[in-house]
Amino acid sequence: GIDETSMRRGQNYITVVHDLDAKRLLFATEGRDHKTVLDFVDDLKAHGGDSEQVKHVCMDMSAAYAKGVGLALPQAQISYDR
Repeated sequence: GIDETSMRRGQNYITVVHDLDAKRLLFATEGRDHKTVLDFVDDLKAHGGDSEQVKHVCMDMSAAYAKGVGLALPQAQISYDR
């Protein structure tokens, strides 16, 4: 699951990536553009993970996140939440 949340009042956002099955946080970083998804995949690989095993992503309808998933996780199906 990929989503953004506000760090504090104003326009300061972080992107969070969760394993929705295990219910645990996998990654968090400043920003909410497509690069945050690329950064997640880099971090996943650096910790021995395999991005090819990511088969499903649940996210909001953010064009930036869709672009990032298309670039970094092209094998993953996308489900949009509201």
